[in-house]
Amino acid sequence: MATVPWALMGSRRMPLAIALAAVAVASGAVTCGLLSSGDQSELETMAGHGLGFEIFLGILAFAGAALSPGSAWERLGLRPGRLSAGQTVLLILGTLGASLALDGLLDLTGLKEQGSLGEFTRRIAGIRGRALLLSLLAFGLAPGISEELLCRGLLQRGLVRRLGAPVGILLASAIFGALHVDPIHAVSAVALGLYLGIASHLAGGIRASIACHTVNNLVALGTGAFLPGADAGGLPAIGAGGGTALVALWLVWRLAGSPPPLSEDGGDDANSPGSEDEAPDPSFRGTV
Repeated sequence: MATVPWALMGSRRMPLAIALAAVAVASGAVTCGLLSSGDQSELETMAGHGLGFEIFLGILAFAGAALSPGSAWERLGLRPGRLSAGQTVLLILGTLGASLALDGLLDLTGLKEQGSLGEFTRRIAGIRGRALLLSLLAFGLAPGISEELLCRGLLQRGLVRRLGAPVGILLASAIFGALHVDPIHAVSAVALGLYLGIASHLAGGIRASIACHTVNNLVALGTGAFLPGADAGGLPAIGAGGGTALVALWLVWRLAGSPPPLSEDGGDDANSPGSEDEAPDPSFRGTV
């Protein structure tokens, strides 16, 4: 059967990508408008804007995937990954450890109360009712889905396929940090993004990183709302949290082995070196 040239296929995909991009802009704007109107607190307004932005990012990821060969589901890494439920739980615990280490570092340096992170912490302290529900949706659930679709799904998988895992994960993490704008928050996001990037790479898809990101955000939000003023603990938190994150990644790597390379359509090449049945390769060179 004759193959369809990619140039022709790409031209057919372009209208879909443009339509999805337009939907992303419109959906984000409408959400911001609907949830930012009326008599509400500044936090609720912030949540409305945040949710609109996350909806925009999520649909934008599908728009970018529409331009690539293969299905958007494969391109974004949304198919079931290669890890067991237990291995995914290990990665989630590692994410919480990495977040604890970052909080300890911010506490130790006195940066936690500065910038957007400090402002957000003060706003969510003791929130209940509508403000809490909106915050759970906008800051807890939505980022773990939309930001993973864009950063670990569309961007990282594309970069890893072209540049290899180390460079691809680093660049995607830098973009992830840039989305958070505020310098202190951005640097923290880059560090957490590196963990999420490695986790997603080991899993062979983004379902695990979505779970890690979402649980981490929900725990952080719940702690800020119900335990305001809680101190991460400085050096002990850095040591315990960082150690937990590293051990979790090492264990999953040892148990699952190195991930197979990504094919041109964004899926894993199960017949290539680096599959689950082979010895782990700590350099991740199998993805080049």
